[in-house]
Amino acid sequence: MLAKPQQSQQQQQQQQQQQQQHQQQQQQQQQQQQQQQQQQQQQQQQQQNRGIRSGNQVELHMAYQDAWRICHPDFKRPFTSLEDACERLLPYHVVADYEAEEDDRILDSDTTGQMPSRSQQWDHNIAAKVAEFTATFEKQALAFNIISRKRALGEFRSEERLMIEQALLQEEKRAALEIRAEIESREKAGREAHEAKLRMAAMVQAEQARAESLARGPIRASALGSQGNDAIGHDLGEQEQGGNADEMINGWGNNNQRDEKEPSEDFLNDEETENGETGMQDGWREVGEFDLNTR
Repeated sequence: MLAKPQQSQQQQQQQQQQQQQHQQQQQQQQQQQQQQQQQQQQQQQQQQNRGIRSGNQVELHMAYQDAWRICHPDFKRPFTSLEDACERLLPYHVVADYEAEEDDRILDSDTTGQMPSRSQQWDHNIAAKVAEFTATFEKQALAFNIISRKRALGEFRSEERLMIEQALLQEEKRAALEIRAEIESREKAGREAHEAKLRMAAMVQAEQARAESLARGPIRASALGSQGNDAIGHDLGEQEQGGNADEMINGWGNNNQRDEKEPSEDFLNDEETENGETGMQDGWREVGEFDLNTR
């Protein structure tokens, strides 16, 4: 009975020892990994420093060449080509862009001593711009895909609905204007036709009135002519009182026969002619030279 508990205690101790050993091994492995990471970081930093130094050396060499060209300008020899002009004028542009105060401010703001060169800053800025444009394009592509899916499902944006409604409204306005113009043109044509009919009726009435006036003109002229002849005969009778009475009788009889052969066209003027004849007879009676009753 006592042997079994002792064996169990020994087993527990062995397990604990194994666990401790395993933990120690894990700690050692972690330490080794940390050391390796530190070594890698140090190597990377060294490589970066070397690259920065090599870049700085190249930039220093180029700056020295630019300064030497500026201090010893070749202004006597003309430009032979476009490349020659660029090589000889480019140093002046580099110096014009250079600002010592800006470099001093950058150096003062840097506390690590690992200041990137201008080319590195340029590359970093370009990479940032590219990343920004890429993110913007991805957002636009995502929005386009969402809109395409909604449109495939039959949905539209509020802007598109508004545009469609505006287009329909403009179409309705245009149709209403066309109908109104057509109605106005028809009304105008109707008014013009009515006015033309009125003008034609007025012209017809005027022609009728003119024809009637022309028809009445000869009747009045004949009546006036007969009255004129009677007056002329009366004057001749007064002038020729000592003439032959038979000739005057024959002349008066001829006039009566002529009047009977040519009756007046206007029966209304017959009274005037009759009145004229009686007047003439009264004149003859007053003269005393001729009287029908004596016959």
